[in-house]
Amino acid sequence: MLNIDSGKCDDSSSEIVSHISIFPRLNFSTICCKCEDGSILGNSLGKGFGEHARERPDGSMDYVVISGVSCRLPESENMEELKKHLMRGDNMITENRRWEPVSHGLPSKSGTLVDISKFDAAFFGVPPKLADSMDPQLRVMLELTHEALVDSGISPATIRGSNTAVYIGCGMSEAWEALSTDNSNVTGYSPLGCTTSMFANRISFAFDLRGPSYGLRNGCGSGLLALDRAVSSIRLGDCDTAIVAGCNLCMKPATSVQLAEMNLLSLDGQCRCFDGRGEGFGRSEGIVVMCLQKKAKAKRVYCTVINSKSATFTTDNNNFNFPNFEEERQFLQETYREARLDPSHISYVEASSSCTKMSDTIEMNAIADVICKNKSKPLLIGSVKSNIGHTEATSGLAAVSKVIIAMEDGVIPPNLNYIMPNIQNGQIKVVSERTRLNGEYCAVNSFGLGGVNVHTILKSYDKDKKYHFANEKKRLGIYSTRTKQGLESIFHLLKSHHKDSYLHYLLNETSGPWNKQLPYRGYVVLNGQNHIQEIQKIEIENQRPLWFIFSGMGTQWPKMGRQMMQIDMFRTSIMKCDRALRPHGISLYDMIMEGDVNVFDSVTNSFIAIAAIQVALVDMLFSMNIQPDGLVGHSVGELGCGYADGCQTAEETVLAAC
Repeated sequence: MLNIDSGKCDDSSSEIVSHISIFPRLNFSTICCKCEDGSILGNSLGKGFGEHARERPDGSMDYVVISGVSCRLPESENMEELKKHLMRGDNMITENRRWEPVSHGLPSKSGTLVDISKFDAAFFGVPPKLADSMDPQLRVMLELTHEALVDSGISPATIRGSNTAVYIGCGMSEAWEALSTDNSNVTGYSPLGCTTSMFANRISFAFDLRGPSYGLRNGCGSGLLALDRAVSSIRLGDCDTAIVAGCNLCMKPATSVQLAEMNLLSLDGQCRCFDGRGEGFGRSEGIVVMCLQKKAKAKRVYCTVINSKSATFTTDNNNFNFPNFEEERQFLQETYREARLDPSHISYVEASSSCTKMSDTIEMNAIADVICKNKSKPLLIGSVKSNIGHTEATSGLAAVSKVIIAMEDGVIPPNLNYIMPNIQNGQIKVVSERTRLNGEYCAVNSFGLGGVNVHTILKSYDKDKKYHFANEKKRLGIYSTRTKQGLESIFHLLKSHHKDSYLHYLLNETSGPWNKQLPYRGYVVLNGQNHIQEIQKIEIENQRPLWFIFSGMGTQWPKMGRQMMQIDMFRTSIMKCDRALRPHGISLYDMIMEGDVNVFDSVTNSFIAIAAIQVALVDMLFSMNIQPDGLVGHSVGELGCGYADGCQTAEETVLAAC
């Protein structure tokens, strides 16, 4: 999981540091089962997963996937730290960092982010006065959007101007209220930096994203509702990529006092999900950003969104704060019917859990009635709230993050604070210790205080093995950052994970062209224990012209090109030339791979080999979008020059060399 931690400093001298690890994936399995009416749910080809898979003109299906994730959650600056804490069963609720809680009659503990005081305004093009009036939620979301894009293998520079959507699930802006209290200090910048309805617009502006852009304020269900809307937007063709975020910061005690007056908060700041002692939730901060794409365009896939559905319920006994069992049950039935998926295939549910006996009972009974009906084993459930507290508008996306970790690692992290079970029917089992995840389907349930309910079905992804190469193969890693220290940190990471070719692939994909905001550029050659590294600060005011020089006769040497045949693009180009020469009794492949020291005593062999290798080198350079400003060729090198200029094909080039 790739997490880019934007440098946090008060000026522009920040850096980008990454923390990446790739976890094992679960294998796919097909489903085929019958409803009570005899109809078929799903099929053995893996098609038919509801409206969230669109059929392409060739008849194949295009799914919506989560391709990038980044987060700031209590005691967790990134997904790697979150995984560590969850798997260890850590309680991330700590002493409150925002105010003195005792004076307000509030719990002394809560879940808070480690540091929200610093922001690299210049990196995101934010003027200093606007940065001073910008809600910290928005500051962090800008950083996490950059991280999520890089985590998905997308260079932020390459997505500028694209039809990419932004959907933000948020609650209140307590910074806005603080900045508006004293009229003498009010400025015109506060509405631009603190209005929650403009959070999505500010992110779209910063990254030059041209797709739909809006925020959703639906209480605790806002984050997962943002994901739901993004999936629908991609499915309908409104965009190919979407940034989804949920944000919540607890900046002042007034909101907590209000919730305490509603009897929604626990007395000690802890969340006791599914526990008979549940008396309310503990408030927490959290911000999560995800990148969603069509599967065909994604360079990384964490999981596939099989279906996501939202609805708003009325409530039992006219109680605004509790879900309605019958409506919840019908809603879940409709969600799985749309997905054409037998609910019994769900292996794990990350539940909403309001941390009260009545609300948890209603939610669990509805889930059991729909999902457990035909299950032979108890359904595993849990809630990340027991570990990190209730992150409110972010809670749905925090739950998805936990499910992704479970799918990546094949292990469900344990629930905390589960001592006095509130569930007795035997159909559901709360995960109270690390438990193997058996199966490929998981679900996330999220309630909002006003009655909104979102249910999202996720399917794990079997990671392709093509990026795992032999350990002895040399690999090149390239990247650029704001500071030399940042680049050294990234290269240290690459060296410590030198066998992980998937990591190197994603980093190289996001390195992008030279950018004056990231002046430190370097490379590392990974070769067992003997790594080669170079870092330079590049300052270019005017781009210097690039010329391709094609050498002629005399530059050939035995075995030239043999090691380059390990590179797919080079080998593909050489084999294309080889096929053109075969009818004439010439084997270019043998010439390169099997030729002895005398192979180039023949002038014809020399001409052919030089021309073919120049063709392959041009193909490699063009594939990296390296285009020359001019071309010069000498002797047989004029053939390579003609190929690069588009005057002739690869086949014509090598045949002309015969």
